[in-house]
Amino acid sequence: MGCNGSKQKEEKKAATDGDKTLLQQNAGDAKVEGKKRALIVSTSSALMGEHKTGAWSEEICGPFYAFQGAGIDVTVCSIAGGDIPVDEGSLADQFKTENDKKMIESGSGPLKGTATLESVDTATYDIVFFAGGHGTCVDFPTDAVGKKLSDAFANGKVVATVCHGAMALVTAKGADGEPLVKGKRVACFTDEEETQVGLHEKVPFLLEAKLKELGGLVESTAPWSDQSVQDGKLVTGQNPQSSVSCAKLAIALVVPTSTEQAAVQVEKVEEASPAAAEKEELPTQEAEKTEDVPEPVSEQKEASPAKESAPEEYKEAAPDVIEMETKTTLCC
Repeated sequence: MGCNGSKQKEEKKAATDGDKTLLQQNAGDAKVEGKKRALIVSTSSALMGEHKTGAWSEEICGPFYAFQGAGIDVTVCSIAGGDIPVDEGSLADQFKTENDKKMIESGSGPLKGTATLESVDTATYDIVFFAGGHGTCVDFPTDAVGKKLSDAFANGKVVATVCHGAMALVTAKGADGEPLVKGKRVACFTDEEETQVGLHEKVPFLLEAKLKELGGLVESTAPWSDQSVQDGKLVTGQNPQSSVSCAKLAIALVVPTSTEQAAVQVEKVEEASPAAAEKEELPTQEAEKTEDVPEPVSEQKEASPAKESAPEEYKEAAPDVIEMETKTTLCC
């Protein structure tokens, strides 16, 4: 009996441990299912006419690691599928970033054997990010790509573009049938930057001029400077230097910041606290004194738009993501 009793206890303990393991697995699965998802869309064109081009590496790799650092699942797809053609120029010593190096050292798996944009259901993603490179001048401004972008936006997804990735906006329409960019603040590779790289006569049209023609309110800064703009759920960046800041603005729209969460908790506590009622009964004189106390100065007012909107937890996890320094060299 003693042996049987001991055996039964062991079996019962094993079953309990098994249940705990299953619960832990289920909890883990639930956590994964609840994760946010980002889709990065790349060009599949290695040529623009006779000009060798492709995707600009940092404009994929920077956002890729920014999304990963924020705990977001990332998928990369391309217009035609297969391996993504990366512009050799983007991997030259003066342009290759730490994000590019990290992708290369990892084997560049996410850039190989990609699915076609047509086959991807954008409704299953929270962010749809169109990366740039001059290859986009060939396969982004099409009705098919424009419809994919329009559908994602209509479904309430965050749509982001950086640099020539804004080529995808050219044929995109809003619910009213008007150009999606009409009346919206946007950024893109500027006509001045295009002229500086000497491709202003090789592109099918100047992107900045085209977006303005469509009614977009283009906001630009000095060439090769970081500039990202958010208008509702449309996020756009000017150039390769804006890749990470553009991704951060998109992240801030889908990942609540710890500051916001804390504010909600504080508000709930204050509503339930007796002290809240006491504050309402303060004498007028005390209330006037309280108004004389200077409000704390927010550091965010001096921060860049990208840092201002980035989730706190992301900023803490950011060491793996390298933000490009402002450069005056030419690229793209």
